[in-house]
Amino acid sequence: MRIQRYFAREILLAFAVSFLVFFFLFFLNQILLLAEEVLKRRAPAPQVALLILASLPSILALTAPFASLLGILLAVGRLAGDKEVLAAQAAGIPHRRLFLPVVLLGLVFSFASYLANDVLLPQGAVTFNRVYRELILSTPELELGSYSVTFYKNFFIVTGKVEGRTVHGISLLDKTDRDDQQLITAKTALLMDNPSFPGVLTLRFEDVVGIVPDSRRLGSYQYYTADRLDYNIVLRDLVPSAPSVGPKEMRSFDLAQQIAVKQAEVDRAQAELAGSILQERGRLKTLWWSGALDEPGKLALARDSATRLTDLRSRDLTDRVLSSWKTEYYQKFSIPLACLCFVFLAYPLAVLLQRRGLTGIIGLGLLTAVLYWASLLLARTLALEWNWAPELALFLPNLLILGASVPLLARLLR
Repeated sequence: MRIQRYFAREILLAFAVSFLVFFFLFFLNQILLLAEEVLKRRAPAPQVALLILASLPSILALTAPFASLLGILLAVGRLAGDKEVLAAQAAGIPHRRLFLPVVLLGLVFSFASYLANDVLLPQGAVTFNRVYRELILSTPELELGSYSVTFYKNFFIVTGKVEGRTVHGISLLDKTDRDDQQLITAKTALLMDNPSFPGVLTLRFEDVVGIVPDSRRLGSYQYYTADRLDYNIVLRDLVPSAPSVGPKEMRSFDLAQQIAVKQAEVDRAQAELAGSILQERGRLKTLWWSGALDEPGKLALARDSATRLTDLRSRDLTDRVLSSWKTEYYQKFSIPLACLCFVFLAYPLAVLLQRRGLTGIIGLGLLTAVLYWASLLLARTLALEWNWAPELALFLPNLLILGASVPLLARLLR
């Protein structure tokens, strides 16, 4: 119908404007930060542009729900304010027919956000790491300048002369697994690619001497020597704003497979723990019904068994890694689904609050966006810190949106 196509065009235009507004308002800072980190190293402009392009999918996926909310509020609010919605109703077109193109566009926005999150984001992360590795390998001076001291997140490097990929005279200070400081010095170091790990660069030290002071004994230290030592550097430590290749950057299908394997391990551990608890309880029952607790030897056995049972019951088998993976997995669906959920909230709000004008509608849209962002952060906290089921916590913001929209829609469509 012509009126529905007209509604759809208005919403698409408003969505495009809103998308640009939220893109620059919330996420341009990340791009500028990345550009600053790379440009200050005098990197070639084409590689910088490609790096920025590879970092865009994560921004696009998060921008879509907010743009969907504000775009529908603006479009429908203008149409209602200009009495075009009222004119359509006077012509016999009910709200449910006007609402149909809005819902269809919400589905399109949700699908586009899902593609950005599930397809473009993993590709962007892989591309970013590949381009930056190639950039560093072709021009090591971008990161390891000659005769310089460079501080990173968990370590710092002192370099001598840098020729090509080779550093002559290098010292590196970081921490061991026991949280002790260690100093690694080498005659030369070669900067290498590590194909097995996309987000990792390798420094191959030659003629190595390592010194590890003992933090618990003043003046005591250990040292070691080696002909060769490979030191892996996570790319994200070099560029903090770089997208890492983790659960968030994996496709949902691949992440679901990893979760299934991890869940099987957790289920196996829980089954073993439950079996051990039953075994100890059976041992205690046997000692009790045997009437042998008055014997000193049997009493000691019962006490040991009770201690083991208490210890088994107090064990926490919650897997933080699995919880984190599930949180990222369900977020891949909850954020795109918010585009559709906002449709059911924005349309009745725009019609019922048309008298407040576009300024009031824009303010309401921004306030709703802030509340949604806060609820999304709260949902992640509930899943990661308070051990809520991620499949419930991550969809809680969407349920709140739908819950708020039900009375509004009922009032509008009655």
